[in-house]
Amino acid sequence: MHPAWSPERALSRAGGHVPPAGPHGWTVLLTVAVLFLSGALVLWQVTAPSTAQRLVRAAVAATVDPRGYVADRGEELRRLAADGTVVRPPGFAIPVALQAAEVAGASDAELAGLLLTRATDAVLVEGPRAFDPEGQATYSRFSRAGLLAWFIDVLRNERLHRWSGVAALALAVLAAALGAAVASRAAPGRRLALLGWAFVVGSTPGLVFFGAIAFWLERAGHDPFTELVAGIAAEVFAIGRNDCAAILAGGAVLIAANRGLAWLAARSAERAPEPDPTEGTEWASEADAGWEGDVLNES
Repeated sequence: MHPAWSPERALSRAGGHVPPAGPHGWTVLLTVAVLFLSGALVLWQVTAPSTAQRLVRAAVAATVDPRGYVADRGEELRRLAADGTVVRPPGFAIPVALQAAEVAGASDAELAGLLLTRATDAVLVEGPRAFDPEGQATYSRFSRAGLLAWFIDVLRNERLHRWSGVAALALAVLAAALGAAVASRAAPGRRLALLGWAFVVGSTPGLVFFGAIAFWLERAGHDPFTELVAGIAAEVFAIGRNDCAAILAGGAVLIAANRGLAWLAARSAERAPEPDPTEGTEWASEADAGWEGDVLNES
C-alpha cells in the first residue's frame, strides 16, 4: 500500500530540503514563492501582446511624431499618392509603405493614425532595427536611444512572455501546495492569518520596488520627449505596482477574516451557558453523592 501524499514526501523525492514540521517553515517558503510569483506575473502581463502593442505604439508615437510629420508634409504625401500606387513617406523616421488610395482621401488625423499604425507594426516585427534598417546608427546602451531600444526589445519578446507564463503557472502551483502545507499544520485559529501574512510580506518588496520607480518616472524628464517616454515606462512599473498591491490586499483580507472569526469565536464562548457540574450525574452511593456522614444521616 502506497503512503499518503504529503508536502514533505513530495519535496524529499524532488531532492529538496524538508522544513520543520511546524507551520512557520512552510510559511517562509510560501512567502518566497509569492515574491517570485508576483515578479513572474508582472513580466508575463507586461509582455502580453495586447499590452506590448499598446506600449510600443505609445513609444513609437513619442519618437516619430506622426502628427507633426503630417502637418509638415501631408500635402506632399497626397501629391505622391496622385502619381503612383504606393507611397513611401520621405524623411519619415521609420520606413513604411502606404497605398495611394489610403492617402488620397485621408484627413490629416487619419493619415497620422495610418502612419503610426504602420510604424508600430514595423517595430513589433523588426524591433529597434525598424528605425535604422541599414544599421548605420551607433549609440550607447545607456543612452536615451539605447534605453528605448532595450525597452522595445523587452516588450516584443514573445519567448520572454511564454517562459514568464510557464514560470508563473509553476509558482502558482507551488504556492498552492505550500499554502495547503501551512493550513494543515497551523492551529485552526491561525491558518488564515499565516496565509495572509505570507501574501502580505511576499508582495511588499515588489510593491515598494515597482511603486518607487513608477513614482520617479512619472516625475522624470526635462523636455517633452523625455517626459513622454518616461511616462510610458512608468506605466510598465505601474502595472507591477498594481499587481503587487492586489496580492497584498488579498493577504490583508485573509488576516482580517482570521481576526473576525477569532472575535466571533470569543463572543460565542462568552455567551455559552456554563454547564451544571451535577447535571446528568448518577451517584452510585450516598458516599459518592457527598451525603454520607452528614447531619441527617447521623440522626
